[in-house]
Amino acid sequence: MSQLFLWLVDFPSPPCSKMLYGRPCRTKESLYQQTQGLAVLKGAVIFGHNPSVIQERRCRYTYGVKTSVPFKAGVHPEAKKFVDDDGDVLCADVFDRHVKIGQSVEYGMSQVTKSYVPTSKDSKAMVFSFYASDQAEPTFVTDQSSTLLEKLTVDIGGSGTDRSVSVQMTFSGTELKVEAVEQQTGKKTKAKFDFLG
Repeated sequence: MSQLFLWLVDFPSPPCSKMLYGRPCRTKESLYQQTQGLAVLKGAVIFGHNPSVIQERRCRYTYGVKTSVPFKAGVHPEAKKFVDDDGDVLCADVFDRHVKIGQSVEYGMSQVTKSYVPTSKDSKAMVFSFYASDQAEPTFVTDQSSTLLEKLTVDIGGSGTDRSVSVQMTFSGTELKVEAVEQQTGKKTKAKFDFLG
């Protein structure tokens, strides 16, 4: 697999064009571009024709799903405390992280898969709210740093709070693809939307 390095510089010669991590750069092709604007434009055109040329990127934001977790007195605010249909005391509006800011993600590869259950035994659907945050460890989706990206509704059959839906995120180009699978039936619900970077 060939690798290409694109140098964006505004001086006569890039000092690292012949050395990469202290070793001669013989097996890798280097493109030297003195004009940053032109280099960015060329990169945008190449990416527009073939988004897969960027195989890996670092997330500028933390991405996650709104969920509920067991309530911890003294840790969670009382205002977010509620009781589900099974009598469990939970904390609402928790930011359940899937991808952390600065984390490397591969093009077209799904990240972590997490499972969620309804809080009401009579629920016929689960609504997943996807958020981005500029914080590495966001606590709640109601925090000022959190931004709602999109919602995805997944129909669920049967009854009870033990019905599980798994959710995974995949980063592809400028889109965030989401797949939710109802574990009992294997039914898939998919969505895609622009992500912030």
